[in-house]
Amino acid sequence: MKIQSLEKSKFIEGLEEEYGAEIIITEALEDVPAIPTGSIALDISLGVGGIPLRRITTLFGPESSAKTSLCLSISKQAMEKGYNVLYVDVEQSLDHNYIRALIGDFDASKFVLVQPEMAEQAMDICERGIASKEFGLIILDSIGALAPEKEKADELKDANVALVPRLLSKYLRRTMFSLRTSDTAFIFVNQVRASIGSYIQSFEMPGGHALKHYSSVIIRLTKAQAIKVNKVKASAKDESEEIIGSYSKFVITKNKLAPPFRSSTFPLIYGKGIDTTRNLVDFAELLGVISRRGSYYTFEQETLGQGLNKTIEYLNQHEEVMDKIEEKVYNIMNSKQKGVELLDAEEIIES
Repeated sequence: MKIQSLEKSKFIEGLEEEYGAEIIITEALEDVPAIPTGSIALDISLGVGGIPLRRITTLFGPESSAKTSLCLSISKQAMEKGYNVLYVDVEQSLDHNYIRALIGDFDASKFVLVQPEMAEQAMDICERGIASKEFGLIILDSIGALAPEKEKADELKDANVALVPRLLSKYLRRTMFSLRTSDTAFIFVNQVRASIGSYIQSFEMPGGHALKHYSSVIIRLTKAQAIKVNKVKASAKDESEEIIGSYSKFVITKNKLAPPFRSSTFPLIYGKGIDTTRNLVDFAELLGVISRRGSYYTFEQETLGQGLNKTIEYLNQHEEVMDKIEEKVYNIMNSKQKGVELLDAEEIIES
């Protein structure tokens, strides 16, 4: 039998005519659009420059691991790209004052915050958001806080087994096609629960296994070391350092778009969000783009500053130097950045 080209075959034409052109996948990996996260380390580690559109991304981790802060940072980047954001706050913990503190002033019509009472309402809102094609980013925060209608109606003593996993499994089956054919990035935020009966301390995501299977990217977040700065002493008993933030470590435990299990950290400043300049300096030093001699940071034989804080201050005042450092980092990692010629790839360095 002679093999012929399928470019204009009757089989493909028949599929498109009967089921629509969306049934045939023509995009390549390099065509997958993405929303930056605000962390250069995380963007590069994800392989596509950020959170991919038309796919599900899951963020999970313990309390104070920067899950919500990362979501707000991604929201800020999405709005800067012209996307509208739908934030479904199931935990009932956000308000516009807190959001403005982390991402600055925003148009409330571009950032829609809803706080549904029941799980069915939350999933219906997300489903409508995808179908409307008005939002480039939808965030559901979080799976662990979802309360199904039956759970609300029953007594506290009543046992309700696997209500959320069953509801979530059905929801994902009916939503994935409409998500793939839209220009929307969907982020599920999840909590962690202790794994009962294990000999070692371990944690699992609530909500069953369906979300793990349908997610293209799963990112685990944990809190790392604190960020401290020197402060002026009011008395001899005062501490010499003040904690202004902390690092969050991420591990990409699943990635269908790039190699998984890449890890690094990003700095979070309390009340301000991700410190992008500090993250760039840390990551560039890790790759050898920025070198340190004693307490002095240098780039291409040019001294940036003495100490990390002075270096950050210098780069914030000299954006052209910061752009050169960022360009070189993307080149070394062979990652996507518009207008940059990519060099040979090097292995990602795990922290």
